[in-house]
Amino acid sequence: MSRPQPLPANAAVNDEAADVPGTPVALVDWQARALLVLAVLATVVTLRWARDFIVPVVTAFFFAYTLQPIVDRLYAWHVPRSLGALLVLALLLGSLAFAVASLRDDAMQSLESLPSATRKFSDALAGLHSKSNGTMHAMERIAQEMNRLARQAEKLSGGPPAADGNPVVVSTPTTFGSLVWSGSLTALAALSRLALSLLLVFFLLQAGDAFRRKLVRVVGPSLSAKRATVEVLNDINTQVQKYMFMLLVTNGVLGLASWAAYDALGLDHAPVWAIVAAVLHLVPYVGPLLGAGMTGIAAFTQFESFAMAALAAGITIALATFVGMFLVPWMSGRQTRMNPTAIFIALLFFGWLWGAWGLLLAIPVIATLRVIAERIDSLQPVAELLSE
Repeated sequence: MSRPQPLPANAAVNDEAADVPGTPVALVDWQARALLVLAVLATVVTLRWARDFIVPVVTAFFFAYTLQPIVDRLYAWHVPRSLGALLVLALLLGSLAFAVASLRDDAMQSLESLPSATRKFSDALAGLHSKSNGTMHAMERIAQEMNRLARQAEKLSGGPPAADGNPVVVSTPTTFGSLVWSGSLTALAALSRLALSLLLVFFLLQAGDAFRRKLVRVVGPSLSAKRATVEVLNDINTQVQKYMFMLLVTNGVLGLASWAAYDALGLDHAPVWAIVAAVLHLVPYVGPLLGAGMTGIAAFTQFESFAMAALAAGITIALATFVGMFLVPWMSGRQTRMNPTAIFIALLFFGWLWGAWGLLLAIPVIATLRVIAERIDSLQPVAELLSE
């Protein structure tokens, strides 16, 4: 039995236009497209305006998808879901607290060395500038002479004096206390979002597949719609869990390899910089470059050598490139790979939309969108654009 061909998205609109005499079909098509553009713009504005609410919810859903198999396994061992969810979250937070406590001294020493690192780096750049040829000095003298001639020409031409009524803007200097207060407010807001996300993760893990069953009920009485919804939810569950597991393994391997490489290089606080490299690798393209810059500055501060700084940065880039080009494709498989151009555009868009959280959530979000688009006939072009 052949599968019926899906109707185009504007089939109903065209039928209505055909019933109304004197209504051009092309005009109705343009009206539908204009409404679609307005709907997309309204969605983007809403996502940006409500990011304080949306970001914790989206983060909680992805964490719940990641931790759900562990809770399901505990439930199969006759552990209640509430207790299993509580145990999983307690183990996760305990491991994070243990790691922070173990590396706190190294991290504080690294932070305390930042002022001296900045001073050494600026002194080294000044030394390179003094050893260079006199081209820059000659350009500066030419610029100064041109400015002097311009001022003399303005005096001779009798330029109009500045109006007395112009307002004078007095800038208030930024104090250290204001910076500390602003940073404290930002950290408090981030902690509150994290607490809300963890609370929502607990409720999602406790509910199990109850939310999925309710969603299947509300899609309508059609059996085909229910089947399609179940398939989409199962695909999202599988793809998100695969992606999160791949992320955990690849970044763990990168962290261990970076630790070994930095320790062999003799870099101080190697575990801290390895964790920094692994965490920044969560953000494709931008994260490894930022990690290379940070490790390069740390190496220059310790060794006072541009060669060692370049070597440390090169090691960071090389390890990230190896993981991204070989380990990630090997674990992800052909069906779960995505278009690199689409990934880069998604990073730019979600980074603008939600800031740092957008950079972390961009890849899971577009992976979920691709799974949904693959199951809807009218969204097949979107799935094709997102796929490799």
